[in-house]
Amino acid sequence: MSPAGFLKFLDGSTPYPRTAAVLVEWYQAYGNVPLSRATEPPREPVLAGIGEDALRAALRRAVDASSIRIVAEQVGLTPRGLQLYMDGEGRPRDLTLRKLREWYLREAGTWTGTREGTARAAIAVLVDGLPRAEQDRVAGEIADAVRGAYERVKLSPPQWLAKMG
Repeated sequence: MSPAGFLKFLDGSTPYPRTAAVLVEWYQAYGNVPLSRATEPPREPVLAGIGEDALRAALRRAVDASSIRIVAEQVGLTPRGLQLYMDGEGRPRDLTLRKLREWYLREAGTWTGTREGTARAAIAVLVDGLPRAEQDRVAGEIADAVRGAYERVKLSPPQWLAKMG
């Protein structure tokens, strides 16, 4: 989104419902961040752990299972923009990478064979905002809770869970 588009939203004059929806979602997530004309959405370093090779592979898998139009809508990109990213053309903006990584975390939970890095990134997003020492403790509690759930239903925990200790 351009700075001009952001200012239009702040002034209540944006004619674009998609733009408004993105900004409302951002505000709901970061409502405690004071809005000013210089404000940009915060970048979550936790999401940076999801590599672009994993993103492209997941996108290809999702497109093969449905369509580029459906996946692009889920991600929040145009079909052409998504195709360019999947083809490795150009360098995506930070906001585009963030959208892709957030989509990956949302969608990865529906796949079998979740990898350790994906699980760690998902848990890190859940505890982001807590003090570092508390993040580690709560992440361990989440892993223990998931492990306990597998044990209660007498299933072997997934490999990624065993690697989390």
